[in-house]
Amino acid sequence: MNSSVRDALGFPAERPADGSRPPRPDFAAAAQQLGITEEQLREVLRRHRPERPAERGNQPPA
Repeated sequence: MNSSVRDALGFPAERPADGSRPPRPDFAAAAQQLGITEEQLREVLRRHRPERPAERGNQPPA
């Protein structure tokens, strides 16, 4: 993810050592900061979401 998008969403550069999670991002504010609509921001995030490994029981038959 682009660092300006990470900054706009309020994500820290690295995970906190205590394992805590950052607060949920304010998509409307982040989109405004980036000069795009909230829907455009959500679409970019959907397209660049990392693949999740197949969950137990949801794997295709071999």
